[in-house]
Amino acid sequence: MKKIYLVLALALTTTLVNAQTAKNKMRIMLGYGFPNVPAAVLGDDVDTKTGPYQIGYKLFLSDNFSVGLMYNTASATTKTAVGIDENLNPYSYNFDLSFSTFLTQLDYSWANKPTHNWYSGLSLGYSNVSAKVNVTTGSGNPTFTAASSGLAYHLTLVGYHGTLGKGFGVYSELGYGFNGIFNAGFSYSFN
Repeated sequence: MKKIYLVLALALTTTLVNAQTAKNKMRIMLGYGFPNVPAAVLGDDVDTKTGPYQIGYKLFLSDNFSVGLMYNTASATTKTAVGIDENLNPYSYNFDLSFSTFLTQLDYSWANKPTHNWYSGLSLGYSNVSAKVNVTTGSGNPTFTAASSGLAYHLTLVGYHGTLGKGFGVYSELGYGFNGIFNAGFSYSFN
């Protein structure tokens, strides 16, 4: 009979310990970053900008490590500029840039508590950049488009996640790369 009580006590302890850990917990995130990468590329000539809007998913492998996926999108349009071509004809133009970025993430939680955690991480992935140039001349309005893709990255120097209750939370991050220098948003965690 004592063996049965011992097995039940061990099973209960294991269940309680596993309930206290973050292993196999999942988190969905929605956020916004600053500054806007396309707007930063264009400098002071930016007329309108949106994003980067972010949506992400994390899976906690242990109390300290999580892996995830992040998608963000951002765009910017320049103010209309004027110029003169080689035949001394005036023209005006503006640029529309948009970025679509997919990142895989690896985060390390260095201060993990039930209500909050502090973490750092590295993300690598792929970014697609689309550019559209609108030119207005005396003879018409031609539009030129181009697209390019390449390596994308983001280094999260320090991140904070706090629990609001019933799986809901908030996060903020300070880092460098394709998500922006400062990122913040809402999250939902579940098992």
